Amino acid sequence: MKPRLESPNVMAEQRPLAEELDEAPWAGGRCRRFEHRAMATVFELWAFGPGARDVDQAAMAVFELIDQLEQELSYFIPCSDVSRINRLKAGESVRVGAAAFECIELARRVHAWTGGAFDPTVGAMLTGRRPWDEQERAQAHDASEHDGDAGGPVHVGMSLVETNRRWMAVGVLTDHVAIDLGGIGKGYALDEAGAMLRDWGIESVMLSAGRSTMLPIGLPPGGGAWTMRLIDPRDERTELGRFDVEEGAVSVSAASAGAPHILNPSTGEPALSRLGAWAWARSAARADALSTAFMVMPTGEISGAARAAGGCAMLLSESEGDRLSLEAFGVWKRLCCGLGG
Repeated sequence: MKPRLESPNVMAEQRPLAEELDEAPWAGGRCRRFEHRAMATVFELWAFGPGARDVDQAAMAVFELIDQLEQELSYFIPCSDVSRINRLKAGESVRVGAAAFECIELARRVHAWTGGAFDPTVGAMLTGRRPWDEQERAQAHDASEHDGDAGGPVHVGMSLVETNRRWMAVGVLTDHVAIDLGGIGKGYALDEAGAMLRDWGIESVMLSAGRSTMLPIGLPPGGGAWTMRLIDPRDERTELGRFDVEEGAVSVSAASAGAPHILNPSTGEPALSRLGAWAWARSAARADALSTAFMVMPTGEISGAARAAGGCAMLLSESEGDRLSLEAFGVWKRLCCGLGG
């Protein structure tokens, strides 16, 4: 069991956990690894090369940034921008910060590219937590009566969400719309962290959110490409193959029968027909969202979505009894080397 930070949001008082390693999964050579808990996962920063020891301060700044983004993007923090949106009634809007606004705008684009397969408005269906119920219960307690419809239906669809870039505002067209940015927020946090590292002049770094979304910064020691391992979603000890990445980001989504975390927006049912879906894209946020969508999209629509999303590439695994079927789409084959199946 690898060590974890027990208190994720005290970066002003605690340095990020770091360790020296002789090598890492992504590249050879010594590296310095940092980790930090946030957004219900573990973020990792792997710094390579002779300047790796000088990255401590940058790692602290990166994790502080991720904590700030969590405060804005969390579905569960009552004062977050997302929670304020989720308490809106029909016709209302609220001004939000850049992080929430940009995530929602990108979510809208991915929603269009994937024919609605990526839809952050399934949040209340997925979590079982309806923000309007909590708000109405609080109002009922204050007024000693409850006229609201606490059992009201969940309304799903990005067409119910409006954005106004001039005012950085988000509004809803009907009651009971809840946005959950969990399928895009971690990737967005990696993109922002990567931009910070580039501004600091930090090179040769791999960023990870739960090791499900990976964002390389620069090139590994000695140049060349970063080596990614394709892991069997059924058994993390089994490697299916490897592929090289020089830029962009890779994300993987996987089915979970015990606690489903991906729903098909068109049916409301958990995504269980595929074991896993991988996506490569120019940004981590885009890859994060696309891998979620590819878990539920009809196979025949994936190539079109890949082209619409701007040259991303993906690989799907589908369960066929005890066998594993791998299928590549887009430009993924040009990324792969030694891929087994």
